[in-house]
Amino acid sequence: MNDIQLWFDDLEKSSRYAVSEIPFRLMDQWCFDSSDTNLRHRGGKFYSIEGIRVITNYGETQEWEQPIINQPEIGILGILTKVIDGERKYLMQAKMEPGNINILQLSPTVQATESNYKRAHKGKKTIYLEYFLGQPDSVVIFDQLQTEQGGRFYKKRNRNMLVEVEKDIDIHDDFRWMNLNEIGALFHIDNFVNMDSRSVLCCVVKRQEIDNPLHPTDKILNWITRLMVKYSLTVELVGLKHVKGWITGEDEIRHTSGSFFQVNSVQVEASTREVTRWTQPMIKNTGEGLVGFLVAEINDTLHFLVRGIVEVGNIDVVHMAPTIQCSVYKQRFREKNKCFPYMDIFLSSHENILYDQMQSEEGGRFYHCQNRHMIVKIDDYKNLELRDDYIWVSYNQVLDFVRYGYFNVEGRSLMSCFGLNEQMAVKND
Repeated sequence: MNDIQLWFDDLEKSSRYAVSEIPFRLMDQWCFDSSDTNLRHRGGKFYSIEGIRVITNYGETQEWEQPIINQPEIGILGILTKVIDGERKYLMQAKMEPGNINILQLSPTVQATESNYKRAHKGKKTIYLEYFLGQPDSVVIFDQLQTEQGGRFYKKRNRNMLVEVEKDIDIHDDFRWMNLNEIGALFHIDNFVNMDSRSVLCCVVKRQEIDNPLHPTDKILNWITRLMVKYSLTVELVGLKHVKGWITGEDEIRHTSGSFFQVNSVQVEASTREVTRWTQPMIKNTGEGLVGFLVAEINDTLHFLVRGIVEVGNIDVVHMAPTIQCSVYKQRFREKNKCFPYMDIFLSSHENILYDQMQSEEGGRFYHCQNRHMIVKIDDYKNLELRDDYIWVSYNQVLDFVRYGYFNVEGRSLMSCFGLNEQMAVKND
């Protein structure tokens, strides 16, 4: 860990990074268009900040409006892997993103939107991209479309990829071969491993040798199908000027209550990126979020309490999600009427906390956003009253549902944090 941290420190000292918040009017190549005041790039690429009108029968609030990121592109989040001296390793990148709290974070080999890797920015090409676009000397191990943050993106998905190479390849200074033991240790440092890495690495978490599910997989599929039939979701894109309850100022777009999130803009300088200077809009949370799984030993098998959740930006109406997933959780906990189910278990637990660490949202679109990641083990699962949108899912079943796109990004993130740490603990024992 010390060696990797020194690598990060050396890269940061040898590079030029600067990020500052600026008024919207100072953004270059971005503007509020004349027709509906949506915030767009002048070239029509990358993404836009638009408004949505939501109607649903899920949750306590069933009608609202909000800004959202509309990015109708499928990006690539890809990690190269190679067996070196008999040990499987993964090519990770120390990457600067404007929203990163700590400037550099451990990122996939390739983390690029379609606009970026097709060089709409007219900058340098994306390194190692060819291995994820059909390079003959590589083998695709994993290639799956996975959702992004459903409360902030509109129908956004990325290709999560793991690609094996056999031949030696040139390694740039800001890339490094790492084993899973090294990566797992970094999950114990706040905001070190970025969201995109956590999303992809979930596919390499090893299955348990013994797995005795409480519910057969067919029953879980029936559970989520019933939720998809039960809950409705209608989302209509509208111009930002038509979004009720939100105010557009010179420096930010915010809700009249001051809650939820804001849209801001930043000016960026990064000497190691494909383009070294740019401006862009971003999403900025008003407080820290909380995502967590309750887990329990059932039939000598670790089970996760999974929630079926409706998120406004997802393509499917219902996705599998962690037990709890909420923004500004400290404020919600103080206001008991806004408390999420089981929140008190997470915030009053002094024992059986298996994992508790701050982890960042993706730094390319989210400015200094972080969530507390928790795994809390309970002793008597039978005394826990379950609503119909919750179900116990075994360890291996979670990995299966992740692999086939049922879990949201928060669930994948948590499973990477926990699963890789479990593997590291077993190896060290």
